[in-house]
Amino acid sequence: MRSFETFYSFSDPLTSRFVLETGEVQVIRLNVEVLRPFLRELHGILTTDELNRASLYRYPKDGDGFILVRGALRLMLGRYVGCHPQEIRFETNSQGKPRLTSGQNPDGLEFNISFSGAIAVYGFSKGIALGIDVEQRDKNVDFHSVKDRFLEKQDSDFLEELPEPLRRDGFFALWTLREAAAKAEGEGIFLKSTKLPLPLDKWTAFSLFPGLGYSATLVMEHPGNRVTFWSWSNEAVGLSHGPENL
Repeated sequence: MRSFETFYSFSDPLTSRFVLETGEVQVIRLNVEVLRPFLRELHGILTTDELNRASLYRYPKDGDGFILVRGALRLMLGRYVGCHPQEIRFETNSQGKPRLTSGQNPDGLEFNISFSGAIAVYGFSKGIALGIDVEQRDKNVDFHSVKDRFLEKQDSDFLEELPEPLRRDGFFALWTLREAAAKAEGEGIFLKSTKLPLPLDKWTAFSLFPGLGYSATLVMEHPGNRVTFWSWSNEAVGLSHGPENL
C-alpha cells in the first residue's frame, strides 16, 4: 500500500456535472434519509430482480433502504453514461462484482458501492480499479472475539497494542480497509481476502469520514492523480421537483 491518507470528509455538495477525467476518482456520500420522500419514484426505476432482492430483507425499512441506495446508483450511472437510469444494465464478473454491460460502458467506467446503517458511499472512476466500504461502528460487536478470525495476524497484534478506548475504532478502520481492498481486487459483496497480505505497490487507501459513528475506506489502483469527495444532493440528480426530472 503506497500511502494511507487519513480522514477525508464530504463537505462539498454534489454538482450536476457528472464527468470523469482520465485518472480521476469521485467519491460520493449519501445519507439515505434525504431520499425517502422519493422512494416511490426510485422504486419505479429498479428492475424486477432488484425489487426481489429488496423484498428479501427481514425488515421493510431495510428493504426500502436498498431501493434508495440502488436507485441513487442508477441515477448517477445514468448521468455518467448518458442514458435513462431505468435503462442501466448490470453484469457481474466471475467473482460476483457488478459492473455495467460492455455495450453501455465504452469509456471503461468503474464503480463500487457500500451501505451500512443510514450511510451509503459510492466510488466512480474511468479505468481505475477501486473498492469502497463503510461500516456503522456497532457498539455491540465483540471485536475481540472476531479480530483473530477475520484479520491478518499483524493487524490483530496492532489492535492489541492500541489503548483500549481506540481499539474499537481501530478494528473498524482495519475492517473497512480489508473489505475495500478485497472489492478493489474484483471480489463481490462477500469478503474473502481479509487475511491475505495487501500488495503494497499496487494500491492507495483513503480513510474517509462519512459521519459520526461510521468508518469508511476507499482503496484505488495506481495511477490515480485526482480524488474528489462529494456529499449527495437531490438537486444535482434532478430530484428537487419530482419524478418528471429523473
